[in-house]
Amino acid sequence: MAVKSMLLSFSLSEIFFNRKRAMFDFTKAIEAGSRDPQVYVNRGAINAQKGNFTQAISDFRKAIEINSQYADAYYNRAVFYYQLKEYDRAWEDVYQAEKLGAVVNAGFINTLKQASDKGH
Repeated sequence: MAVKSMLLSFSLSEIFFNRKRAMFDFTKAIEAGSRDPQVYVNRGAINAQKGNFTQAISDFRKAIEINSQYADAYYNRAVFYYQLKEYDRAWEDVYQAEKLGAVVNAGFINTLKQASDKGH
């Protein structure tokens, strides 16, 4: 099965309900040389859902390396930098995501403000 058709065969709900299969397929696509940043973002989302925040950040980082204008990858990475209490990095990614046109959830901004104020 071609990488593109393999990825198109998944709906968003299938990714979350069949994580093991989706993870296998996204990893296989990456191993086959996919340069689609969405593949890395999807795998990052699965890693995050499994609690593998460091691996999720790595996947989002790779998506950004492929497409430095991918606002959602910065936003997603910011969320997981927050989870790891890396607030300065989270802020950097929030600013970059907004600069690229992402609408960052106000609740997340408030939560990050409160957390980062506690750390300083």
